[in-house]
Amino acid sequence: MTDAIQIRRMDQLGASPAEPLAMALVLDLMERGMIRTQIHAWNDRATYAVTPESEVVGVIAWRTMDWTRDAFVCIGGVKAPYRRRGLYRRLFQDLCADIALNHPKVDRITSGHHIDNAASEAMHRALGRTLEGLSYTFPVVRP
Repeated sequence: MTDAIQIRRMDQLGASPAEPLAMALVLDLMERGMIRTQIHAWNDRATYAVTPESEVVGVIAWRTMDWTRDAFVCIGGVKAPYRRRGLYRRLFQDLCADIALNHPKVDRITSGHHIDNAASEAMHRALGRTLEGLSYTFPVVRP
């Protein structure tokens, strides 16, 4: 089912074939209370998966952050019928290869997920990503 799927790249997510899926993934996370706001930007890069019928079925939106020498994965996912078939792994491997070849200032790939998102946690571990910490927030209270 995923053998004929091609992995493609674009330097700009905005107005790309991958943008609608990225937006749908964000909306799903918002509806489940896993994020509060859009987490990617129009000028993020996109690594995405396309069926022979030109349907985008997976995407990783990411950006380089020169000041930390990171590539940050903003949002990533695969449409439900294509999950658990290795497609996200293919996307991530292509992203790693792209960064290794074309982004010499990037030393690591960073990403994260909501603390209650067990599926994303399992995916991160399966891809060999290392948990380095959690972040905390504290609201600023103004009179």
